[in-house]
Amino acid sequence: LKGFNKFLQRRFDENQDFADTYVYLFSHRGEGSYSDLVAGPNSKDYGVCHGDDIFYLFPYFDKLSFRSAPSSKDILMQETLVKLWVNFATQGKPTPVENLDIDWVPADKFPLNYLRIGNYRNSNKSIFGMENDLWRERSEFMRNIY
Repeated sequence: LKGFNKFLQRRFDENQDFADTYVYLFSHRGEGSYSDLVAGPNSKDYGVCHGDDIFYLFPYFDKLSFRSAPSSKDILMQETLVKLWVNFATQGKPTPVENLDIDWVPADKFPLNYLRIGNYRNSNKSIFGMENDLWRERSEFMRNIY
């Protein structure tokens, strides 16, 4: 986290006029996860793993990697992520996406604005939502120990 925070602070300080910075937290635990590849598909649910978003952008693993076939939420997640990334690549801004009532606000200072993608273990929330202050407690801890 310390490196993550330092990188973003440097980006905010040096490149603000160059391009917007979009931050997200992927929290969708779908039928497939990198943790399944490491621990096995019949293991405990370890939650969302770093890199799980790649499954939805580049579905390069065969169906044996997944606990079962992708769910309807997985398919919606894949379609939406692809639209967000295509919009970012072609327009420089990841939104708007049809049927997504969120405007992904760029991060330009701390506390960070970020898009939460997914609702792991919190089914009351929409699967997408703008939030603020990503990992505040962890960031403060890392800043204070160095």
